[in-house]
Amino acid sequence: EPYGERYQLLQGRNSTVLLFGFLYNMRNPSETIEVVRIQDAVKEDWFLQALTETEYDAIVVLAHMESDYRHIDDIYQQIRANVDPKMPIQFIAGHSHKRLYSKPVRKDNYYREIEPGGFFDTVGWVTLPRLSTAWEKSASEMDKEFQHEFLNTSKTFLHDRLGLAGDQPLLTTKGEELSKSIQETQKKLGLDQVVACPGKDYYRNVSIHADNSLWKLWREHVVPSQLFKKGEDRLMLVGKETFRYDLRGSGKRDSMTLDDVIAIAPYMNRVIYVGDVPDWMVRRLNNTLNTYSTHNLIPDYVLAGSMEAFQTVENYQLYTHEEDLPAIVEKLEKYNFQDFQNSFVGKRDTIYWLDYVMSAFRCDELFDNKYSIVPYFYDPSELEEEATDGVLSSEDMGENDEHQGGSETNGDDDESDWTLPPGGYAGYIPGQGETHKIPASHYENYVPPSEREKPPSNKHHSTSGVKSRVERRKKRQKAIIKGIVLTIAVAILMIPVVCGVMQLTGRLKDDDDEIGIYDREEVRALRRHRRRGLSGAPLRNMRPVGEIEIT
Repeated sequence: EPYGERYQLLQGRNSTVLLFGFLYNMRNPSETIEVVRIQDAVKEDWFLQALTETEYDAIVVLAHMESDYRHIDDIYQQIRANVDPKMPIQFIAGHSHKRLYSKPVRKDNYYREIEPGGFFDTVGWVTLPRLSTAWEKSASEMDKEFQHEFLNTSKTFLHDRLGLAGDQPLLTTKGEELSKSIQETQKKLGLDQVVACPGKDYYRNVSIHADNSLWKLWREHVVPSQLFKKGEDRLMLVGKETFRYDLRGSGKRDSMTLDDVIAIAPYMNRVIYVGDVPDWMVRRLNNTLNTYSTHNLIPDYVLAGSMEAFQTVENYQLYTHEEDLPAIVEKLEKYNFQDFQNSFVGKRDTIYWLDYVMSAFRCDELFDNKYSIVPYFYDPSELEEEATDGVLSSEDMGENDEHQGGSETNGDDDESDWTLPPGGYAGYIPGQGETHKIPASHYENYVPPSEREKPPSNKHHSTSGVKSRVERRKKRQKAIIKGIVLTIAVAILMIPVVCGVMQLTGRLKDDDDEIGIYDREEVRALRRHRRRGLSGAPLRNMRPVGEIEIT
């Protein structure tokens, strides 16, 4: 059964929009939720029924995936195959955290895609035509009907965009209440505490060599001071999407709060020691992961640590963040690296950033760089996953503890119905879409994906498997090369044999019609001379064919 409703019909004053939501083909995050693949979901009955059995004026697809993600085309093709050829379709994609807009590339003038940035750096709007408008106007006029605008999420920018006077406040009553609630929560958690005073800003999206680059600060100062030890050959390689925000140290009395630090690295990524990796493997790993990013301001994977242009050491202690570990391990396995450690070193990115700014950007006497409230994440137990996270519990299965309350529950209570979620948004049409009631007994025989029978896999992840595949590949290459050389040799040796056969069969006989590039009459004359000269008389003593008399 679905978690929530699969689609919605949004009712406006003059039109109705059919709204879908799709997530990229994510690996199942837990045993309690199974993510259905896009290519399978679009073939299910509910999707086809929503397209063919409901009335609407346009379609909007909210897609948590990049606009060039291959399965977006699966959604588009299935929609277009089951609706009017001029039905307006608007995809609002995401996941790349970029602002992108694409005009139709499928020769479909009634289809558009946008990506509205990321991390709440963008607000804006899109408009699209109704089906009736699409039929009334030509395809060339659709650019005027599909409109969008990206707006910076800035109070100053929005104040100006709304045309408000300089002294006119931007806040609404509800907005002011929300801001107050946020500030109270920050204060309760100690997130408003001043922890550093950098006096300048460092940005994620400037050149990695710029003085105000967050990545340059990380490579040259943060990692060496917080993770590396003197005298040890250490390197750290992480993806450029690791950090989520700039280091903002100007304004607000040129200080940073705990909340500002968490904004840089909000996910508390664990630092992982991969192992002692040979110099040549690290160089090849760095080049391979950055194959398509040599022209970028920031490479796809950023390397921190001292590494000379030529080899100076045999091995490096390689570190990374936990989220980047799978990509690095996959590449190193292809290089037949075996000595993986993959151990947690007790550091997290949020914490090492906090330790660095507190020591490097100390404030004056106005702030003493001491916590009035110790951050909750300084307690390691608060950040570690529990054994029951993402696992079905007895409560999920509808089983009641017989000791709870000291009494047993009857069968009716065990079969109580519940629904997810109630869906109280005022913009929805009551009664439209789907809401399913799921009895607790539904989960009695539930088997998590990890315990389901799976077909045998042909993939081998052991070291011996890697070696055997490499050996088989080398043997195939040698066999192919030998075959090519042998074929060329046989072809060369066959040339005199073919010529001899043609001579014996008369195909190389002298033929007047095959004289070639020589003058025909001269060749014939030479042949006559050759026949006449068989007796041994030299050609120069022979009488001319004709005599010329001069008088």
